[in-house]
Amino acid sequence: MEKFIKGRAAEVKAFSYLEKNCGYILLKQNFKWKRGEADLICEDSTGAIVLIEVRSSKEKSSYLRFSIGPRKLYHLRQTLEIFIYKNFIYRSRPRRIEIVWIEGEVVEHMRNPL
Repeated sequence: MEKFIKGRAAEVKAFSYLEKNCGYILLKQNFKWKRGEADLICEDSTGAIVLIEVRSSKEKSSYLRFSIGPRKLYHLRQTLEIFIYKNFIYRSRPRRIEIVWIEGEVVEHMRNPL
């Protein structure tokens, strides 16, 4: 349960950062399907649909940078496509995946990790 609460707190912190600094609008939090989950799905200022993967740690740690490999990115892409399929109003919009790392109080945003 503690891990769940910390995860939710990291997602809230990540979205606050994205809303304030990038103008993102939250469409869905914790979108789930049988093969994956998206932490946040947002719309950016250009209308693109953005899946946000949030990773967090109490202190600065280099392992977070290596915690998302090709397999995880593949599953994130699949999850984004399922979200688009289920929400057909977004089908014609551009889409991408981004990552937010939270290390202590530091928030880092990586666009286009692919």
